[in-house]
Amino acid sequence: MLASQRHPVLSAGVIKIAIAALIWGSMGVLIRLTGMSPVAVVFWRSVFATAAMLAIVIVTGHARQILLRQHRLLVPLTGVLLLVCMVFFAKAVQLTTVANAILVVYTAPVLIALLAPIFLHERLERRTLVALALALIGIGLIVAPQGLAVSGGHLAGIGSAFVTAAGYAVLVLVGKRIIADVSARIMALYQSAVAMVLLLPLMAARPLPPTGRVWVLLVLLGVVHTAIAGVLYLSGLRDVTAQNAGILAYLEPLSGAIYGMVFLAEPLSIWVVSGGLLIAAGGWLVIRGGPAEPGLPPR
Repeated sequence: MLASQRHPVLSAGVIKIAIAALIWGSMGVLIRLTGMSPVAVVFWRSVFATAAMLAIVIVTGHARQILLRQHRLLVPLTGVLLLVCMVFFAKAVQLTTVANAILVVYTAPVLIALLAPIFLHERLERRTLVALALALIGIGLIVAPQGLAVSGGHLAGIGSAFVTAAGYAVLVLVGKRIIADVSARIMALYQSAVAMVLLLPLMAARPLPPTGRVWVLLVLLGVVHTAIAGVLYLSGLRDVTAQNAGILAYLEPLSGAIYGMVFLAEPLSIWVVSGGLLIAAGGWLVIRGGPAEPGLPPR
């Protein structure tokens, strides 16, 4: 069902998700500066995120919530889904071009928009469709200069990228369903802990991070980009539709291009600027619409 009703209030959830996306946009810069393999980076950021979230949960007096009363299978499943997304995205970048990987991965909001009305009974708004179209075109403009490859050698990478997109879409839909019953802190803790445990066997023979500088970068990736940004996103998901959360995620590649220009001296081409303006326009449509559903009490 289509609806065009607008809400004049700027949702706190929208702000939280937008901030999380802007934080995530700088991950590429920090990961590149570590010089470590994707598996090692994911493991160590999961370690530091788990430690940070465990400390926060204990200090804030929510330790009892670690023993889940609801969704005992779904909450750990979100950690598995998050790990699948991270691993398959790294694989996609290895097997095909970065442009291919980004373009396919960011079809996830399209999947969310199509599935949310079915599984979450969300209204599919005209504003959402317009914002989604603008953001998709913007992504296309950003990756176009890098060149898209569709030869047989790239099919495995494209497939891995689609697995990432599908996993992210399912992660958002599942998270949206259970965030009303489980606090964002506990969900973020479980997601990091599950990823850490599952990757531990792969790290047995790998060396430790080589320098203090790399350790600092990994701590930042774990505490800021995984723990803090994860809590912001999950908390914001409580009063933002899954569809709008997916569209706001397009702020991540947009901010990533800006971070690359500032910290890595990467050129900001007219393609990136044009695509960025379209993504920003799509995000603005979501922001000016405010919350699309009643907010839930913070947890």
